[in-house]
Amino acid sequence: MIPPLTRIGRISAKHGYKGEVSIALEDSSHCKNIKKGNFLFVEFDGKGVPFLIDACSDGGNVVKLADIDTEEAAKSIIGAPIWIEKSKVKQSIVAGFDHLTGFTIKDSDSAFTATITKVEMYPQGPIMEVLSGETTHLIPLVEDWISEIDEEKNIIVMRLPAGLTEL
Repeated sequence: MIPPLTRIGRISAKHGYKGEVSIALEDSSHCKNIKKGNFLFVEFDGKGVPFLIDACSDGGNVVKLADIDTEEAAKSIIGAPIWIEKSKVKQSIVAGFDHLTGFTIKDSDSAFTATITKVEMYPQGPIMEVLSGETTHLIPLVEDWISEIDEEKNIIVMRLPAGLTEL
């Protein structure tokens, strides 16, 4: 039985002539799940077919899948959606950020406070649009910058880089 899956991207191109393929991930955080020995599920006719990852590049953008050994085999899966097991997806604060709208951001090193008006995904990762007084700021949602989250009071205390809120 195939486990519950999460879509993470698609096969974007062949790479070389020995069956390697390039993959395009929907979220860069999934690259930590693309490693030798894990399974990547390639969608065929609406079903995820598991392929063992034989090798991958450091960034996880180029993979060699078991049983895909030729340039022709690699070409045949270009454009196919790719999935991983839901249990392999590392959950983080960014995984479901919709509920953060309305939270107050407080910088632990300054008097800066703002309200999150929305969070959007960019190629670099999630970016919070925050409103401080009359000024709108864009602040990357970086877990390492978060000191504390108080979900009862809807407050996120962050240690923001110097000058970020002065742009």
